[in-house]
Amino acid sequence: MRAFSLLKKFTIVLLIYFLYFGLCVCFYNIHQINAVAKDAEKDATKSLKSLYNHKIQNESVCVTAELDQALALRCQLIDEAKESLLISQYAISNDDSGLIIVGKLLAAAQRGVKIKLLLNGLATEMSITSRIPFEIFREKENIEVKTIGGLNLFKPWEINNVLHDKLILVDDNYFI
Repeated sequence: MRAFSLLKKFTIVLLIYFLYFGLCVCFYNIHQINAVAKDAEKDATKSLKSLYNHKIQNESVCVTAELDQALALRCQLIDEAKESLLISQYAISNDDSGLIIVGKLLAAAQRGVKIKLLLNGLATEMSITSRIPFEIFREKENIEVKTIGGLNLFKPWEINNVLHDKLILVDDNYFI
């Protein structure tokens, strides 16, 4: 009888949590989307004008649509980095391309390049394949690793806080 009573209490607590989780995710996201939309509408014209630069500068753009060219370009830029690498990445996988990038970043750090790496916390926490490089980076000098987002069951409204950017800034000069 006591086991049945405990099971009943556990079921009630679990149902209350799922209700809390569902309400938080639904209503918090609706509230956030509305707030962001209102702010964007107010500042759209002003912010676009501040981004436009009237000076003609010596800038060029390279477009590549091939996956192997994109990896080769990233590797070349990491190899040529002299001062800094700022990288925002969803995750680094334990596959061929991920391990190539890990090797290049470790070599750059050994050359004295200051590397700041921002990863998605949820992808890093949940994926065993992306943890291996993440742990390697934590131990190295000249590499600073931070995560954004993650899984916190007590804050379900943060579950959609996903960093999905794939950006590299090299020596404040080159940007992918």
